[in-house]
Amino acid sequence: MIKIKSPICLSFKPPSALRQQTHITNMRPLACLDGDLKSGVSGIIGETNTGYLGFVTAKKEKQDLVAAENKDRKAIYTHIAKKEQVSTQFVQERRAASLFSNAAKGHYYQNKAGVWVKK
Repeated sequence: MIKIKSPICLSFKPPSALRQQTHITNMRPLACLDGDLKSGVSGIIGETNTGYLGFVTAKKEKQDLVAAENKDRKAIYTHIAKKEQVSTQFVQERRAASLFSNAAKGHYYQNKAGVWVKK
């Protein structure tokens, strides 16, 4: 379950975490990342349809930061999947759907067909 914390910055908490008042806060949508990764507005980095950051263009700036963020996201997806007894892919798809519908204006996201779209 994805809980909207604010219209711009989402928190991603599974139902059991909500029941236990446990907060998972280290996974942020592109709109909430620090200045080093806010290349989404410039069309370099976007949210993929699998819940990770990806490169919109061939220009791959900040690869190390994108890789670090994606590593964190993978750990969170895996944790949630185990806790909720669902597949990691299911968790990723739910998160991607949320990011898709809540993408900030000017940011890029990848639709279900894998096409990059600017909101």
